[in-house]
Amino acid sequence: MPVRPVPSAPVDPGRALIVGGLWMTAACGMLALLAAEIRMAAQHVHPLEVVFFRNLFGVVLMVPMLRRLPLPYDFRRRWTLFGLRGLTSFLAMSTWFFAVATIPLADAVALNFTLPLFATLLAVITLGETVRARRWTALAVGFAGTLVVLRPGFTEVSAGTIAALASALFMASSAISIRRMAAHDGPAVITFWSNIVMTPISLIPAAFVWTWPGWEGWAWLLLVGATAIIAQIFLSRAYAAAPTSAVMPFDFTRLPFAVLIGLAFFDEVPDPWTLVGATVIIGSAVYITRREARLASRPTAGQITTAPQPDRPEITSEDK
Repeated sequence: MPVRPVPSAPVDPGRALIVGGLWMTAACGMLALLAAEIRMAAQHVHPLEVVFFRNLFGVVLMVPMLRRLPLPYDFRRRWTLFGLRGLTSFLAMSTWFFAVATIPLADAVALNFTLPLFATLLAVITLGETVRARRWTALAVGFAGTLVVLRPGFTEVSAGTIAALASALFMASSAISIRRMAAHDGPAVITFWSNIVMTPISLIPAAFVWTWPGWEGWAWLLLVGATAIIAQIFLSRAYAAAPTSAVMPFDFTRLPFAVLIGLAFFDEVPDPWTLVGATVIIGSAVYITRREARLASRPTAGQITTAPQPDRPEITSEDK
């Protein structure tokens, strides 16, 4: 007599949100700590070297994932997308590492919250997505908040602040490529092979500024690699526990973590205008994220469905 499978217990949405939110908050704490470790590592070697070692250690630490990947993998099928993803991720990581090494952590994180704004613009340009008046208004408000943080004409706009904005733009570009890749490959495949591509790409510019680190430098580089992997694990658990639209607002806890770490380790007191501008940017980004999730959950014209639609591939800060 066949044995019937025992039905799994229903998932409590409230508990799932709490668990997902806790994992996301823990990931944000690790990402803020990672930014501080990047700054310390950059005191021993050039930021481009830090980028290379972060990718190298990431590949080494992800070797256990090989057992879960489809092998052999025909990399030639989508080498263009993997190359684009690797290049944009390298540019995002390089500009982000330079930003956190040169400007206050709170400023860098506040400007990085423009990522959903850039992602929406790029989705319109490259994917042909339709954006209506309310989201255009949210975009305008978000970029107004960016001007509050930068205050052009009142304070000098440094290379670090430009790098922080550039990193958000490149992260958004990377997220767009992930949307295309997700139609064929799972997150583990995308993450592993993207890191494989990024490692040699990041070695080329690092070779021009290469200096061998001392023991203290090696320690910081190892911490950067380990913390980045831990943050990715926490992010994965967050998205596995609850829908993307539910956990993404917790991403903004990176700002208080960055403020606390900057104050504790670098004596950085955030400028009031930075906090005001960050609040405006966060409000705009939360609206856009919620709106994206709402649109993604709607069935397309002529589609009859009884199951909820999956979230769009999430836009995260994984390129750090």
